[in-house]
Amino acid sequence: ELHVQVGRAFVESFLRRHYDEVVERWCNPRESGRMEVNRQDCDRYQSDLVNYVAGKQTCAIIAIDESGSQDWPDTKLQLMPVAAGSTNQQLHYMVKRNGNLHTVMPCITLCGDTMPPLVVTKRVTLEAEVHATSLRFNVDVVIVHGLKGYVNSVIIRAWIIDVLIPYVDSLWSAMLGENEEAILLIDNLKTHKKEETLQVLADARIQPVFIPPHSSHAFLVEDLLTFVLLKQKLRKANANSDVRTYEQTISRLVAATEAATTPSRNRSAFRRAAITSELVDGRHVAKIDETEYNARMAELFPGELQQN
Repeated sequence: ELHVQVGRAFVESFLRRHYDEVVERWCNPRESGRMEVNRQDCDRYQSDLVNYVAGKQTCAIIAIDESGSQDWPDTKLQLMPVAAGSTNQQLHYMVKRNGNLHTVMPCITLCGDTMPPLVVTKRVTLEAEVHATSLRFNVDVVIVHGLKGYVNSVIIRAWIIDVLIPYVDSLWSAMLGENEEAILLIDNLKTHKKEETLQVLADARIQPVFIPPHSSHAFLVEDLLTFVLLKQKLRKANANSDVRTYEQTISRLVAATEAATTPSRNRSAFRRAAITSELVDGRHVAKIDETEYNARMAELFPGELQQN
């Protein structure tokens, strides 16, 4: 790729000289296509909420999701020069991101608990300076190497074995009955649905509930509140300091995650995803908030609401 910065005067001159070949058109971000959601998938998800989530103890309703450490990318409509014969289907542009990626994966429960966040970094080795930030590895944070900085199938499976299963095992000794299972709310990605991963979950009596494809903005617990708060905290911390060392980047990311995953905020995040709790026979159990669920559906399918 060739990246050259040019002024507006050059662009206008170029368009005048090549008016029959190049024009300016409004273009959508390429990621906008992710917003297409299938109604049948939503009906399946609602059935899963009723069958697997409702009535389960709140401590056993667990949600995970992944977010980059960068601020939200700019995905607005942009006026761009394009070939004169371009069709509407071709009017898309690539969303650009900073290559210095760290991915964080918080894990929260409906009762408000938080497990150590998983941080994926491209760095192969962890410098001693990271330890000097007072972060306790595998207590405050779990840091692993990922070639591209993202959570992959190997990383997610290792996290399930090392972090999730020990937490669920602790519930059986104190909270859950022998025949009860834990529920894992998770995005519908191929990375999360490998046969080996599903078998590990089944052996540990953890039932995965996958949200409908492309609906994370409406149904995924942490997308609705946790990551909004996390990005706000991280943006503020970065604005208050020019230091961008590796250890400070990790430290700020963990601090922002901790601030975004307090017990009350965790419960609020679930509530926005239409999952709340009620007291039944002395136990706090999950309840599906139909009003909130219908509000999420109205966001996904506004045309249906207008027809009704």
